[in-house]
This record gives sequence, C-alpha cells and structure tokens, in this order.
Amino acid sequence: MALLFFEGFDLYPTAGWTTGTFWTTDADTPPVLDTTNPRNGTRCLDMMPGGFGTDTIVRAVADTNIFGCGGAWRKTGALDSGNTGFGFVGSLSRVFISMDTNGRFVIKRGTTTILTGTGIYNNGIYNYVEMEYNAGAGTVTLRVNNAQEATGPCTNIGVVSSFQAGRFANPGLSGTLFLDDVIVWDGTGTMTNSFPGDTAVVLMMPTADTAEADWTPTPAGTGFSRIDNIPPDAAQYIEATAVADISTFDVGDGPPSVFQVLGVAHQFRAQKTSAGDGNMRGTLITPFGDAPGANRVLVNGTYNSFQDIYETDPNTGFPFDPADLAALQISYERTL
Repeated sequence: MALLFFEGFDLYPTAGWTTGTFWTTDADTPPVLDTTNPRNGTRCLDMMPGGFGTDTIVRAVADTNIFGCGGAWRKTGALDSGNTGFGFVGSLSRVFISMDTNGRFVIKRGTTTILTGTGIYNNGIYNYVEMEYNAGAGTVTLRVNNAQEATGPCTNIGVVSSFQAGRFANPGLSGTLFLDDVIVWDGTGTMTNSFPGDTAVVLMMPTADTAEADWTPTPAGTGFSRIDNIPPDAAQYIEATAVADISTFDVGDGPPSVFQVLGVAHQFRAQKTSAGDGNMRGTLITPFGDAPGANRVLVNGTYNSFQDIYETDPNTGFPFDPADLAALQISYERTL
C-alpha cells in the first residue's frame, strides 16, 4: 500500500474551509467543520449538511487497482437507511461506508447495500471504520475497530477519480454524524499492510526560528509565528526575494503517547505575488538528514496547498520512530 493522504481537518477555518485547500465541493451546502466534537485535535467534519441531493467534499485520487480508506465515525440520534458516508467515486458508480437502520456499518455500491457488518455502533462514541475496495478481485472488505466484520463481492465501479465524504444522494442519514482522523491509501508502493488500523492524525506546527532565516516575516517578528496560524491568516506570512533563500524552523517535541508512526505529511500553502518565476520546495529535516519534497510551481496571487508524504525516513529507509518526531525541523527554499 501507499499512503495518499491523511486528514484531521485541524488546519482550516470553519466557514468556506475548502478554499485554497486540497479539497473541493460537489455541493450547494457542503459538510462543514465542527469545533465541539472532534475525536482528536480541534476540528472534525460534520457529515450532516443541509439541503438536498449530492453534498460532498471531494479530493482527487489517481486510478489504480486497490483503494482503501478509514475514519473515526461518531453517530448519534435517529437512524435511517441513507446515502451519507465516505468512500470512492468511479466512472460507473461509487462504493462507500454508511450505516443502516440498526446502527451497523454497511458498504454501498451506488444506492445498494452490498455488505453489512455485525456490530451496533450508533452509540455516540467514535468508532474507527475502514474499507478496502479491490477492483481486480471484485471484492470489498469492512473492518471496525481493527477487526474484520465482512468481506464480499463488489462489481467494478469504473475509473476511480476521487475520494468523497458527505451525502451522496437523497435520502441522507438523520441525527448527528461526525468524521475525524481520515486516512486514504491505494495498492501501490512497497508497504504490505493493507489496513493501517485505528489511526490518529496529529497536527504539529513550527514552534521556533533557527539561525537559518533568509525569508522575511510580515509583519516583522518571528518567522514561525507568521506561518503557524489556524486558520491561515493571509496578512501574516514569510517571503523570499532571492533564489536559494532558505528558512528553517523547529517543530517542537512531537505528540504524546504515540507508539507507531504510519507516516509524516509535510503540508504548506504558498503563492507568488509578482510576474515571473516563483518556485519553492519544503524539506523535512529528521535526525538523520534532509528529506527534500517536490519542487512546487506557485501561482501568482493565489494560495494553493501542497503536501509531501513520507512513509519512511528517506535517509534510513526505515519507518519513523516516535522519538524522531521530537527532533523534526522543516525548511522552505526558494528554488526559482
């Protein structure tokens, strides 16, 4: 498997939150962010949008043979058999996780239930539910809280283009439903575990400047405090005026109580503000060396979000140890 992304929803404003992010919407009233019911961090996704019809958030993925996704799901209140959940959309249909009238997790293809779990989970607490769709084998598998509950056949849904979450069609579910700590993977890569299991998405932010500080903070002050705003503040930023300008920041002590690190995603947003070239890269600095990310071509006057995912430390070829997180740094370099 290869990690495509993980999402804890903690970086965004609660209103209009998809603008300039990895997400778009297929909705008039898309799911919103909630600050009172997160499983982890400061925000979660409220999966009960108003309106009617399709109201989802959308993140593009590249088609391959195997797709999997997992998320922490909290359901309370009334239950009905609806079309609210999260999963993958293809050219022929969609396959996604939802819940039935008994509070059991189900997997649907389109509007038809093709797999039903065994446990009852409309209990008002977070349960971690995962699905893996195998187009080549024509199967789909359901796991809840690290245990497989069902597996069975699934007709091909065509060329997969996106992961989506929300209401796919009427009727949607009733009551309250929150989603947090989402992870999405595919069947490429070298990792052999097809189900990551219960996963927490932990946000780490820059906490201090270092001596390497070529980028200029605006307004004047510490650089780290200009890029650690939640939600992002367009009036606060760091700026590089010359090629090869680099600024490096400490990231802090790492999250507590972590016993295994599935991966590290270095995320940032950037723009250029004048005509001409304006490229940059972010680098993750581990105790064993630098791990440069991809070179990014910036858009004039428009912030875009970027992400480099590391399943292992490129300097060692081994998974990250929790102790490594306590010594992480990040740097930003203007490359053009």
